Amino acid sequence: MNKTIKTIILRIILPSIVLVLCFLPLLIGRIQYAGYDINNEYLIYYQSFKQHMLDGTIPLWDFQSFLGNNFIASKSYYFIGDLFAYLPILLHKIPVQYVMVLSHILKLLLAYNLFYSLLQFFQLKNKTKVLFSILYIFSGFSLVFFGQPMFLTTYSLFPLLLIAIERYIRFHKIGFIYLASLLLVMANYYLFWSISMFLMVYWPIRYFMQYEFHLKPFLKYSFFAIVIYMLGALSYAVVLLPTALFLRQSPRVDSFHLAWFYKPDVYFNILQNIFSYPSNVSYSKTLFSSNYYRYDQIPLYVSFIVIPLVLHIRQCFNKKQVRLLLVAFVIAAIILVIPMGGSFMHGFAESSHRWVFMLATVFLLIAAIVYDQHKFHSKVTLLALLIQMVIVLGLLFVAKDRFLQHRYELFLFGFSIVGVFFFYLYQTGKLKKSILVVFILLEVIVNYTWSNVQYQLKYQNGYHSLNKDYFSQEVLSTLKEDNARTSIYQHYVGIDFDKDFLNNVGIYYGFNTTMGYDSVYHHSLKPFLQMINEIYWWFQVVDYDALQMLSTKYYIVKDKNELPHEQFTPLGSLGKSEYLLFEDQQYLPVGYTYVDTIPFEELHQYDYYTQLHHMKNRLVTNQQQPLSGTRSYLKDFQIQKNTIKGNIDVNGNQYLFFSIPYDEGWTCYVNGKVTPIQKAHQGFMAIYLQEGHHEITLTFIPSGLKKGMLLSVIAIVSYVIIVVLHHKYNKRREKRV
Repeated sequence: MNKTIKTIILRIILPSIVLVLCFLPLLIGRIQYAGYDINNEYLIYYQSFKQHMLDGTIPLWDFQSFLGNNFIASKSYYFIGDLFAYLPILLHKIPVQYVMVLSHILKLLLAYNLFYSLLQFFQLKNKTKVLFSILYIFSGFSLVFFGQPMFLTTYSLFPLLLIAIERYIRFHKIGFIYLASLLLVMANYYLFWSISMFLMVYWPIRYFMQYEFHLKPFLKYSFFAIVIYMLGALSYAVVLLPTALFLRQSPRVDSFHLAWFYKPDVYFNILQNIFSYPSNVSYSKTLFSSNYYRYDQIPLYVSFIVIPLVLHIRQCFNKKQVRLLLVAFVIAAIILVIPMGGSFMHGFAESSHRWVFMLATVFLLIAAIVYDQHKFHSKVTLLALLIQMVIVLGLLFVAKDRFLQHRYELFLFGFSIVGVFFFYLYQTGKLKKSILVVFILLEVIVNYTWSNVQYQLKYQNGYHSLNKDYFSQEVLSTLKEDNARTSIYQHYVGIDFDKDFLNNVGIYYGFNTTMGYDSVYHHSLKPFLQMINEIYWWFQVVDYDALQMLSTKYYIVKDKNELPHEQFTPLGSLGKSEYLLFEDQQYLPVGYTYVDTIPFEELHQYDYYTQLHHMKNRLVTNQQQPLSGTRSYLKDFQIQKNTIKGNIDVNGNQYLFFSIPYDEGWTCYVNGKVTPIQKAHQGFMAIYLQEGHHEITLTFIPSGLKKGMLLSVIAIVSYVIIVVLHHKYNKRREKRV
């Protein structure tokens, strides 16, 4: 067979057929692409981004979230740098949910080819490369990250970094280090931190596996690699710097775990995920699922064949390499079993096990090398089988009271044990290799496909009893306002939130609401939201004084008796649903003035209700100015891309308050002149006005964007200069040789 045709079959046609078959239920539309985060956040983010780009607008300030948000900084975590996020724009005539399924397939196809390319450095047989590349794309991690597209992009690109290291160690090529660093930090900066910490162990281990223990050349190699790696990351500073400045006030920044031990269930879960099937494969509550979901995200297992193969490292690596690998395993185990380790790998935030996908990748790489060399020892496999049986039976005994609730797990437990037994029969010549390979592929593909379908059905059945599109259209047609969907201060808030409305009801239905996740509110509002309710993951504003301050105009309720007062105008019922829509005649617009102030220190002396009462009538600020007159209101309010305009008449010296989150990126022009903006009301904006008529313009450019742009240019130019010098150095070196 022609070599080119063979390559196309092995690297494109074969994996594409397998992936399409696995995702066929989603592609033909019989099962909707669903999931908790997908429905509540990502689909709307992608749809909003798609609409902005099709309209020719680069969004800097996100008007479609709670009171508005810094778009670049708040959405860089999700999709700004993910190249696959632009597929919905290119394929704008296809519904976003179907484009995302296609995106998922393309990412896994990329992952397959990158891992395949990585294995080529170790001169493995084609069959080995195909088998273990398929294992890589069907690992539990690709299922875990199904509902988090930016993590899946990182997972798909991760082998590129290992390829870059091999190219640098073997051939002194530096280009892939820069490319891998740039693409990975663009995909997701949080996992980029985890990857960078992982490299602190992986890089020296891999270097000394290739070369002798000489410190000087190692430091020289390392310094050059670190510089190129950092230049790759800094080339994305145009987004990273605004994001870093924005995240200073994030509620998750100060959540570092100092504990030394997890609860027992977490350790049982770790054992289950290493020596049995990954708990995420079923994507539901399993025997040892923790209440804290990140402890479940640890599918080190990948397949039953990996652990027995990794235990054969003494047969396939020399003594020095085995010692280095054991050192790496010990370091990884320590980080794995203590909360501080997980917190460190999670960017000094709450502890997480997401980072172990890198460890699983290394396990899979080692397993492929061992499998290809075929240097097996029956006693080692018997030991692996014994260990696996003892641990699995022990786990079943510990969880015997819960086991009957998870019957499918019996099948998965059995699969892992029978698989190792099959491997033992293969070693001893009692089983054909083809049967073993079929069994391996059957395990990962059946489990993955079944889990994928179950995951979708879980969220499709009974997920939001209200029809999203119908309900949204009924609200908009009832309002009969042209800018109802895009106006930031026509909020929709349900007083009686029930099972139909989840935390991100506003994002799900495409409205601005007074509740949501921490991903939808600006972090400057953290003090205000902490004052009105305990927040961490999500918030809900229900106090009427607070709702008025936030310029809440519309209320969705089931009964008019739920409304806080009688001066509400009924706008009608929402179609066939039981919900009613009302307009508050006493609502405060986006901008209104205060003629009295109260310092922060004095406000905090009062209880919650007194604080709200004061905030409704007195501006919370430490800057005292002479004030007079009566309250005035901003008129002719307009939103034009990243600009807000309006005008106001004030009958004295007053503070104009905006129910917009404070951000250093805002600039205020009063009658064409720049006017200082001060932080007021624990996270909002206010300006001081003198008596008279004023034309107000607010423009937004993210803080750090211009400096980040400069850093990006410097990093790119520096990289080009280094590449040219490095190329000349290599030429001179080759001549000397």
